[in-house]
Amino acid sequence: MKNSYKLAKSLFPKNLISKHWDIYPSNFHKVLFNEDKLANFRRNELSFKFNDSLEKAMLSRTKKVLSRLCEVTGKEFIEKNKEILVGNPQTLTINNKPYDYHDLFIIYFLYALFPFLSEKNKKKKFFVCDIGGGYGALAHRIKKNFPNAVCLLFDLPE
Repeated sequence: MKNSYKLAKSLFPKNLISKHWDIYPSNFHKVLFNEDKLANFRRNELSFKFNDSLEKAMLSRTKKVLSRLCEVTGKEFIEKNKEILVGNPQTLTINNKPYDYHDLFIIYFLYALFPFLSEKNKKKKFFVCDIGGGYGALAHRIKKNFPNAVCLLFDLPE
C-alpha cells in the first residue's frame, strides 16, 4: 500500500490537485501508515472530509436521518447493511443500538442502487465502478450483498 501511495503521489500532476482537498499536512504519509491510526481510521484524521460523522455526529440529527431512512428502506435493511466495526467509527446509541451518521447515508445509496445491482447480479460476474469512493464504504456494502460484483474504486491521491 505504501509503495502504491508513493507511486500515485509521484505521478499525479501537482497542478491538478484541487484546493478543496488541499487540507492535509505535508507529513500526512506518516499518519497514513500508522497502524493505530489505520485500525481506527473512521475516528481520526485519516477519514477527515470522507466521514461526515466526524463533523456532524449529533444525536438529534442522527435520529432524524435514521427515522427517515427507516421509512424508506425499513429497519431490517439498515441493520443488515450497517457497518460499525470497520475503522472503529464514532457511533451514537439510539434505541439501544449503535449507529454511525455517515453510515446511514451509505446505506441509503446502497438502497437506491439495489434494484439495478440485483438485475446485474443475474450474471455470473458484473462490474461496478465507484468514482471518488473515499475509503470504500459503498463498495464494501455492494460486495457484501453481491459477491459476484467486481468493484473498481477510483479516487485521487490527494
